[in-house]
Amino acid sequence: MFGLYEGIMTMYDRETGSVWHHFNGKASNGYYQGEQLTFLPVQMMTWTKWQERYPDTLILDDRTGYEANYRVIEPATALGATSSFVDYRLPPNAVVLGVQTAGGDKAYPQQLVDDRGGVVNDLIGDVAVVVFLDRNGSGLAYSRSVNGQVLEFEPDGQFVGLWTDTATNTVWTSSGIAISGPLAGEELDWITSFVTEWYGWAEYHPATDIYGTESEWATVTAPVVSQQF
Repeated sequence: MFGLYEGIMTMYDRETGSVWHHFNGKASNGYYQGEQLTFLPVQMMTWTKWQERYPDTLILDDRTGYEANYRVIEPATALGATSSFVDYRLPPNAVVLGVQTAGGDKAYPQQLVDDRGGVVNDLIGDVAVVVFLDRNGSGLAYSRSVNGQVLEFEPDGQFVGLWTDTATNTVWTSSGIAISGPLAGEELDWITSFVTEWYGWAEYHPATDIYGTESEWATVTAPVVSQQF
């Protein structure tokens, strides 16, 4: 960790000392100033659910050899919105899934998606997206276009955490993988997206749209214990 910028953690690489912002993957100064890292999908889920899907997974050993560089961040020093934060359409610490597309940026409040069964079919510009997001903060966004057909998704009637497309009745996981039905084995194309808190998303994406209506935004609350991503 290098420091904080607008309440968001920044990092530096040991090879060049370039400073990187983890919210957009860009280097703000140093040798790689102006360069951007490639986004990869990272999905949060419970250890139990992870084991169900990936039983052969490996676990990172905390004995990395860099223990001397680690420190505990106490709750009193937790990160949060800075004095420059101005977008109060949602509470600063409300949990959202931020989505970036060629058609624009959009934030999906966790509470509103949860009210819709954990799934939202949407258009961002002309990009057809589906958002899978559960109350535990596990979710990502994907393209709804599969083999030239734009699909609509709804909660699976039998299993929590699975979704079915209405065109083929194929069952999909929140990782965008079809596990049964005519499209079994297909994978949805991931769209740059990640779960975060509103203050960080809004500060780095000031032109972002928000899913839902203004009256619905007013019902969104922050977690009792702030989650830091």
